[in-house]
Amino acid sequence: MDENTKTLALDLETQHSFQEIGGNNDKHHLLKISVVGVFDYQGQQFLTFEENQLEALEKLLKERDTLIGFNIKAFDIKVLESYLDFDFKKLKIIDLMDQPSLYLNHRVSLDSLVTTTLSEKKSGDGLKAVELYRNGKMAELKKYCLEDVRLTRDLYEYGKKHHQVIFKSKYTLKDQAISVNW
Repeated sequence: MDENTKTLALDLETQHSFQEIGGNNDKHHLLKISVVGVFDYQGQQFLTFEENQLEALEKLLKERDTLIGFNIKAFDIKVLESYLDFDFKKLKIIDLMDQPSLYLNHRVSLDSLVTTTLSEKKSGDGLKAVELYRNGKMAELKKYCLEDVRLTRDLYEYGKKHHQVIFKSKYTLKDQAISVNW
């Protein structure tokens, strides 16, 4: 059986921004989930879960052993913990932001890595997602979220295959290979 079959790539969007809730000081629960998107390697399918459907996401998480995301440790999991009765320590967590940020000594964005590594671009940011939610544009919000899930999955697959991702330095404007061991 393929080692990835019990793996999920995950991204979530929120109803509020950090600015609205008074900063990023352990207030993740106040952000409230608008939608969670996943790519399920076992079913080879993209799925979305709205705030009132998170019980189904929890069931899926209990059937998997690996969770992939970008900034997932510091953001997505912290937001999810206020909704789910699930111990994320039971999962192998692969945070695609960790190794590049450690190597570069500064935080990197998903967009900065996929632009150089995959020659693709994100279609927006978290504030766009909050706006889509507020305007009741759930179909657009789900599409946006799943596009981030796809980019996360594709970056993971590239790094796993090539043992590196590419970053363009804003200082030298040169592409820089960053070793990863996903």
